[in-house]
Amino acid sequence: MAVLVDELQAQGVLLSEAADKVRAAAIPHKITEQEARQFTRTYDLNMYGD
Repeated sequence: MAVLVDELQAQGVLLSEAADKVRAAAIPHKITEQEARQFTRTYDLNMYGD
């Protein structure tokens, strides 16, 4: 991930501020209760198929 962000920044695709935000979001963290609920919203993903 770090290499990708660095390359995008070097090519001028990402500004420094945006690259910093991406790096910060990529840091592993304990998920919140709200994030955990997102994983349990449905019991059957096939309901959302093609």
